[in-house]
Amino acid sequence: MRNMIFLILLGAVLLTGCSNDFDTNELDVNSGSKTRPFTIICDPPDASPGETVAVTLRFYEPDPANVTVIWQLALDYTDDIYGDQESEDGIVDLHEIALIPAPVFDENGVGEQTFEFVVPENTLLVSNGLVDVYDADLPPALAELFGQATPGQLTRAELDAFFSTCDPTEYDGETLAILQEISGYFACQIRLRAKIRSGISLDVTKNMTVRYSRKLGSGNINHNPVIDWMALLSVHHKDVDDFDDVGNYTCDTTYVWHGDPEQMETDPIPVKRNWTYYLIVRHRTEMYVSPAGLTHEEDHSSDWYYLRLDDTATSADFMEEESGHDAHMSSGEGYVQVTPPINEASRRIRIFAVVRDFRYEWELFNAAPGGCYETVVLEFETPAEGP
Repeated sequence: MRNMIFLILLGAVLLTGCSNDFDTNELDVNSGSKTRPFTIICDPPDASPGETVAVTLRFYEPDPANVTVIWQLALDYTDDIYGDQESEDGIVDLHEIALIPAPVFDENGVGEQTFEFVVPENTLLVSNGLVDVYDADLPPALAELFGQATPGQLTRAELDAFFSTCDPTEYDGETLAILQEISGYFACQIRLRAKIRSGISLDVTKNMTVRYSRKLGSGNINHNPVIDWMALLSVHHKDVDDFDDVGNYTCDTTYVWHGDPEQMETDPIPVKRNWTYYLIVRHRTEMYVSPAGLTHEEDHSSDWYYLRLDDTATSADFMEEESGHDAHMSSGEGYVQVTPPINEASRRIRIFAVVRDFRYEWELFNAAPGGCYETVVLEFETPAEGP
């Protein structure tokens, strides 16, 4: 039964690539003194029609007094599997359906803007990411549940009408499992767009998943990842440029951010001239059940940014690729090599870490990643003369 439902819907789903928030070419926030978006977080990242979602934009702005952010929502977002043919229609002015406050900035020019909106009830009926009629040779019991009018076919309207009003507590375990599987594929993406207007005009986008899986308590629903800790790994050897080699040397681990504040170390970090240093971020493991009923572990990627708080004009790079060259792209791994400052003028550096999740079968249905963000200030002790 479950395999039959899987095949029925699989052939009708539009193939789509996963959408990242935006390009992240430059990790040095000070460079160029311009607006730098970090992330947009949707909570939950996987919502049902009619559900409330909290949205948070985080970004750096060199001129906070003269910035505005305009928000819109595309209910009809589609692309192809390569992400080359994107289309946004069904545009909603979020300021008309949500109370959106102005962004709030801290003393470093790092801004945060948070608001809530309700996913429109008709979202799954508007999106062109779904077909209007599915080939569905349903057994009589399921056909009756969905109010199937035409044998061998199930319309989008019939699916949405059923899922929007059903009560998952009314079904036995086998029936509920089938409904959860179907809901995993009856899905679309919507796209939020933040138009940041200051010295420059910059658009930042974030896709999220809309389907009835959360309403049905499916094991396939996506949650935002959670960062457990960030640490500075000090390797007692110079030029250890391959992270896989750090286990060959003595290392010190300094927890610079931790979910348990008692584990954090807040004292200035000593720097040795001939040691190698890595920043590491670790997140919680999340297991999920795919629409086909298989259990998998999520994959993740990380983005890093840094902001010098003292010597902001220096051209010295803080983050490096494993080859030792300047890091111009965010790290796909949970670590990045760094070069701590060795002069008194550059002691404090603020770090921003963004983690996103990924599921390989997302290419088989309309779903988008979740994300999380943490920031911390590192203070380094200027090394004494010598090694």
